[in-house]
Amino acid sequence: MKKIQVLMFSLLMAVFFSGCVFLPSYRAEKEGRKIITDYPMNRAAVAKAIKENRVIPGMTMEEVVESWGNPDIEHELIINGKVYYSWAYRKDYRTRILYFRHGILVEIR
Repeated sequence: MKKIQVLMFSLLMAVFFSGCVFLPSYRAEKEGRKIITDYPMNRAAVAKAIKENRVIPGMTMEEVVESWGNPDIEHELIINGKVYYSWAYRKDYRTRILYFRHGILVEIR
């Protein structure tokens, strides 16, 4: 029983302290560009993602264009009173849709 408690506590602390490193969509939308600029590891993650032609939440529209090029389709959406921009990329018979709020990538589908 004690080992389980130690393991659970360790996992909880790992999740808590790794919050600065990972870029979940909800944090990108809540914190905006600060999620990248305030954490040096995230700035490095963005630079690496661009080199590898990947996108991650927290990137600006310009960084996404640098990584993937111009979108195939662009839309402006209003969801619950918030303005979002969606960009669609068609690649290898797949469509990826990126959602931006205030010019920051907040969700990838």
